[in-house]
Amino acid sequence: LLLPSLVSVDLMILSLNLLLVDERALVESLTISYTALGAVFVLLTIPLERLKAKRWETPLILLGALNLSGAYIAGLINTGPLAIGQSIVLTILLLSFSWIRRSEFATQKSPPFLSYFGILTLFIGHFYMLQALGFGLEDAWPPYTAGLCGLFIILAWLLQRKELDWLFSVPLRRLGTTLLGIPLIGAIAISLWNETPFLGAVTFAIAGLTFMADAVMRKVLHLAYLSAGSFLVVIWAMLIAFDVEEPQAYIAPIVIALLGIGWNERRRGITGTYQLSTFLGLIVMLGSSFIQSLPKEGILYAILLGTESLATLAWGVYHRTRAYVRLAIIAFLANGIMQLGPSFVELPRWIQIGLTGGILFGGGLLALFKREELIRTRSRITEQWKEWGA
Repeated sequence: LLLPSLVSVDLMILSLNLLLVDERALVESLTISYTALGAVFVLLTIPLERLKAKRWETPLILLGALNLSGAYIAGLINTGPLAIGQSIVLTILLLSFSWIRRSEFATQKSPPFLSYFGILTLFIGHFYMLQALGFGLEDAWPPYTAGLCGLFIILAWLLQRKELDWLFSVPLRRLGTTLLGIPLIGAIAISLWNETPFLGAVTFAIAGLTFMADAVMRKVLHLAYLSAGSFLVVIWAMLIAFDVEEPQAYIAPIVIALLGIGWNERRRGITGTYQLSTFLGLIVMLGSSFIQSLPKEGILYAILLGTESLATLAWGVYHRTRAYVRLAIIAFLANGIMQLGPSFVELPRWIQIGLTGGILFGGGLLALFKREELIRTRSRITEQWKEWGA
């Protein structure tokens, strides 16, 4: 009988608003009325528990939740300023009831979903706060949103206590890192649309600090990699802001990052990630120099490619790593063919035949007279090569 009684109260509130409120203010009035009524229904469950009338809670919570959610959706759609107040009220209610019901969450071994909803409500409400301050979707809102996500991480660190950790700290940390994707995507879109690279630099810098703080707090290395990636975007944005046109300036940071990650993964003994990161870094470094060396005026990049190949080969030999040596040799051969090939083709025919024949004849004589030594050397090198790391 309590449920239909509460429904009749809902209908009474609707009737009073239709009779007493002007049509132009009806939506706002209904939103305020049902927000207040829903809060009253939910708050009434607190004394009921003390009065041992717990079976009355379900109708009150059901109608209270419907009133609050319906009024909140209406507030988000129609009344921006009111949505700020609603978000604050809902956040306080949800977090408070998450604390009040903490024993039930622990008994049922369920996540504190009220805490997650409370934090999400606060996150939604802050957009309306930014809009009230003059930041629309096309303006510089991403840094402030990223800052709010960073604040969630800081609060998660401060709330790392026995009773508060799983109830508030874990939801704050998870949502803080996950929701960072929204301002990052927004920063990229606005920066490209409005040509404001500083906006992206500031947003990704805040994200990088947030990921780093979370990595330190949780001791998760992959979050540190995300932080490094964020600061890599900051470097790119600053290069764009200062009109740097040299491609190698953009390529060098990502090469250093990939090779650094690969070497660290190798040190930790994680072969798959090490090989993937290392190969990507070397291919980007050597491949970019190779492509830039193809034009006739690209002699400086050919020299750069030779230097990078030599450094890669030396590093691979010193640390006995096959991946570095393989790619260095491939880069040497490709660079030599592309730089010396056109000159060789332009030589007179008799010189081409003479050089080719001389090389083949010399190689044949060496193989004939040094056959045993070459076989022993090859066997020794092969055995040592197999002992090297991947």
